[in-house]
Amino acid sequence: MDHFRIRRGTPDDQRAVAQFTARRFAWMKAHGHSPWPQTPEEVASRAAMEQCPFYVLEKDDTVVGCTILLDRPGTTVFTEAERDEPSYVLTSSVTDPLYRGQRLGARIADWAREKAAGDGRTWVRRVTTEAQLADYYKTQGFDVLRVVERDGHPVWGMQRKAV
Repeated sequence: MDHFRIRRGTPDDQRAVAQFTARRFAWMKAHGHSPWPQTPEEVASRAAMEQCPFYVLEKDDTVVGCTILLDRPGTTVFTEAERDEPSYVLTSSVTDPLYRGQRLGARIADWAREKAAGDGRTWVRRVTTEAQLADYYKTQGFDVLRVVERDGHPVWGMQRKAV
């Protein structure tokens, strides 16, 4: 039986995160998706930043995904009142394409929702500039709160009620 768990990232996770992130970025390029603004090593370096709320998803003790869980939305896609609501913002999620079809992203989103509820938060929020990601996040139960324009591009503000 497959065993998944999410835990705080550590400096020891950097190599594994960089490796699967490089695979994900190559997969994205091959499938016509926009590139990330960071390198795999920059994404992985967050695991060593004690102040960064960086988490890793493990499957049978192998790191197969990562995310950051912020305390407060910092983007203008949310109103000031919404930014003041007790929520988490799920951002910078990356999963290993070798495990495609095992719903790693959905597992991360479900964990964030459970953690938000357990921590007394009302919402889990996401932001994306990619229409395909907005559609994917909808399959995870996120609703579009609004779409705004920033620098001539759409930005989706999405949210999902905590459990």
